[in-house]
Amino acid sequence: MKVFIMILIGMVISLQNLNAQEDSDVPTLLNEVSFGLGAAHAFEKDMFNVPSDAEGGTNLSFIISYFRHLDNHWAIGINTYGFMKTVDDVLLNIGGINKMSELDVTVLNLSAVGKYIFSRGSVEPYCLALIAYTGGTLHEDELGTLGLNGISVGGGAGVSFLLNESFTISLEGIASFGTAEWKERPFYNSSGIDFNPAMAVGFVQMSYRFGL
Repeated sequence: MKVFIMILIGMVISLQNLNAQEDSDVPTLLNEVSFGLGAAHAFEKDMFNVPSDAEGGTNLSFIISYFRHLDNHWAIGINTYGFMKTVDDVLLNIGGINKMSELDVTVLNLSAVGKYIFSRGSVEPYCLALIAYTGGTLHEDELGTLGLNGISVGGGAGVSFLLNESFTISLEGIASFGTAEWKERPFYNSSGIDFNPAMAVGFVQMSYRFGL
C-alpha cells in the first residue's frame, strides 16, 4: 500500500508540473473520466481455503477511471475495477447453530495506470499497464466483514470511438495477477489465508473529455 501511495504522489507532482501549452502535440481536452460495466473472470479456485470450496468464476464487473493526457500518445491516471460475487447456500455454524447462509465477496484493484494511444482520430486504439493495490471484503450478515489486502500488476488494450469532441465509447480488456491475503482465516476449517487476485476483465466504457 505504501508503494502504491508513493506512485500516486509522484503522478500528482508530475501533473502539477505540466505546462498546458498551445502545441499541436498536446490535445485540447487534457482530462478524461470514464465509467464502464462488463464481466470479470476470477482465477481463484479456492476462495476460502476450505474443502469443496467456491471458485471465483465469471461475475459482473465495473471500472471507474481518470486520465490526464500528456500529449497525443501518452496519458497517466488512476482507475478502480473489480468484481462482486454472492456465494449462496453455504452451511455455517453461527452461535452453535448450523444454518444455510450466503456470502458476499468483493475484490477491487485501485491502480496507477500508464496509457499509450497509438493514433488520434475517430478511432483510437491504445494499450495500458498498471500496478494496483488489491483490496476486498468477505461479508456475512451475522458474522460481519473480513478484509483482504494485496498487490497486483497487469496490462490491457482497447479501442475508443469518438462520438464527438468530448464523448467517447470504448471497448477495453485488462488482465492482472498478483498476491493477496485475508486478514485472518475465513473459517475455522480454512487451511490458510492466501487468495489469488488474478482476473481477466472486459468492459464497455463511456468517457467524457474536458479541458482545464
